[in-house]
Amino acid sequence: MYRLEVEYTPSVGQEAVTSSSVRLQVTEAPTDELREIAAINTDEVKRSVALIQFDTPPVRDELQTMATEYPNRKEGMIARLALIKLTDETRTETVLKPTISIDLPTVARWITALFGTADTENPLTTAFLDEVGERSNPTANIACDIVRGKSIPD
Repeated sequence: MYRLEVEYTPSVGQEAVTSSSVRLQVTEAPTDELREIAAINTDEVKRSVALIQFDTPPVRDELQTMATEYPNRKEGMIARLALIKLTDETRTETVLKPTISIDLPTVARWITALFGTADTENPLTTAFLDEVGERSNPTANIACDIVRGKSIPD
């Protein structure tokens, strides 16, 4: 059992602000599939996704494995989006279709984190807006607003 708290110093000379601590229990992945994903999803891959830098061969290979072997898990979906970013894939519809079957605002956040908002004009945001914009429901509208860079209600 661990305790986790965050400390932030706004600027030099100001006192640090510390969050309340929370208990954090770290356990081994409960299934073989999750253990395999954890083995592929190394610190280097996580760091590369966080920094949007996928240009090293080991990271590309691990993302490809994740995207291919786990296409219906969030990890595989993020890997597919990262590979689109890396390869400038133009056939976005073949990669996007399986991805948008999950929570649309979440996918929209992944897309904007990796590609920017729609005003940066890239094929994936355009494909997302074309596909999701055809749906007339509040969740789809929120997802489209996220990709367009508009503010959304809490």
